[in-house]
Amino acid sequence: MHKQLSITEREREYKYFYVWIEGICPRTGEKIASFNDDGIVYTTKITESLRFRWDQKNALIDKLNEIGIADWCIDNDNTYVPTKYTPCGVWKGK
Repeated sequence: MHKQLSITEREREYKYFYVWIEGICPRTGEKIASFNDDGIVYTTKITESLRFRWDQKNALIDKLNEIGIADWCIDNDNTYVPTKYTPCGVWKGK
């Protein structure tokens, strides 16, 4: 069971977030670009990473869990990187 992630003041300031999955830092690490039938398509470019709204976080956690992303990644607040910029659009749902 994953913890419920609360919205912080910082997250209220930033309307969206992207998901950093792996790497040394969010800027150069692997981020979610999209979902497909095989799971996740990754990108290392911030401008190509898929954005999510904060009210989608619990549905996203369910999706990541279903795909098999490690619990330590899902439960880590640093996985969800706040942003105001949405060049590639926002996740449409499940």
